[in-house]
Amino acid sequence: MYITCSRELASTIKRGHAKTISSTGGPNTLVATTYTPKIGEAIRFSATIENSGQCTALRHVVAPFMVKDDVQKLFDGTPTATTPAESLRAGQFAGIFEFAKDKTNSIASSYTKHPDHEAYYHVSSELPPDDLEEYWRRVVVDVTTSLDVSKLAMWLVRNQPISLAVNGSMSLARELFEKTGLVVYTVGSPNNPALTCQARPQESEIFGEFPPRRDLLKYTEYPVLVPSATAAYNTIYNTNYLNKLDTSKLSNKVGYIADLLNATGSNVVRGYCVELANYLVDAVGPKEAHAARSVLWGIQRPPINGQFTIIRCSKICSLDEVLPLVVPFIVSNAREQLQVSIHPDNTILSDQLESLSDGRLTFLREDDESFTKRTDTKSEIQPYNVITASTLTDYPMPGQFISRILPFGHIKSTDPNDQEFIDFFRVSEKWLAISES
Repeated sequence: MYITCSRELASTIKRGHAKTISSTGGPNTLVATTYTPKIGEAIRFSATIENSGQCTALRHVVAPFMVKDDVQKLFDGTPTATTPAESLRAGQFAGIFEFAKDKTNSIASSYTKHPDHEAYYHVSSELPPDDLEEYWRRVVVDVTTSLDVSKLAMWLVRNQPISLAVNGSMSLARELFEKTGLVVYTVGSPNNPALTCQARPQESEIFGEFPPRRDLLKYTEYPVLVPSATAAYNTIYNTNYLNKLDTSKLSNKVGYIADLLNATGSNVVRGYCVELANYLVDAVGPKEAHAARSVLWGIQRPPINGQFTIIRCSKICSLDEVLPLVVPFIVSNAREQLQVSIHPDNTILSDQLESLSDGRLTFLREDDESFTKRTDTKSEIQPYNVITASTLTDYPMPGQFISRILPFGHIKSTDPNDQEFIDFFRVSEKWLAISES
């Protein structure tokens, strides 16, 4: 089942239909460090696109220069329409439907209504609360008048917007890119600003909707990525094929994991891990594209912000269960961001992994109580992701399997042929790379 809906509805459907692929939203954010009329226009366009009817519509603005009156002025003179057909005739993609006032979902009293339009806003020096109501088809914007990059990055990780637009220095944009795991990043300038509602999959601007990573499987079997082959979401390997793959088929670049893979008792699991490793050898590294804008896209490391991905292994967990989860990390520059948490009673698994990984993995031995306390969502430094190792019931395409574990998407400049942007972001350590030893 392939659906587009709220996260709340997606979780309800997923409980009754395991193979649900859900495209859900997120509080799209625009950062601006200075004001120009073009920046103001970008905020208004992003917030009012199709009366906030696009999944990349703006929900959150970070603008240290703004005060409450500035926000009201942004929406002054916003085009209005009584019907969608009227908007089409006028060539308007961003505006406010006058019939929006008849919507049944009420707006919280903390928001101020624009005197002339169905547009609402809240201004604060603090970031909005987590799990921000998106108010689908309502123009509602939270404005944060301070910019603490680390706090903003953690807020973005917890709330997982689809889109982040940064209108400021490229250094600021790269820091936010490296400390988060979104799908759509756009970098603009004061005179050619970035909007949140910008993604053209036909021009290599990968679009996608990822729930917060730690809760991903609560909402969807795999995160949505566009363009992608929809049939691939429901495609699995023939185990007869995997059974015939041995470690002699491993790329030389990752041959160092052969002993680890050969320790498994399952030829099918070994073959699947060979496929995963070889896929990554082919797939890593930023890809470049040029059209109306300048784009880099590809598989990325988890946010480089001090958080870890934790694979939890129970007292009866086997090497067969944990290997496919470990492979994307151990062969890449993401290995330092992984912790393998093993129940202290599972000495067999501990001994196997430690002796065969040659110091490439970090292990923690902790009982269930200690593990739960350490990974509680209220802990000071929450894990980026917590994955419980379990037996795979089937073997999905490598791209789909890895998309559960690692971020994927694009970052672009609003300018075409922006070689300075390409050169600056191509060397970011956020891009996944193969570790050849």
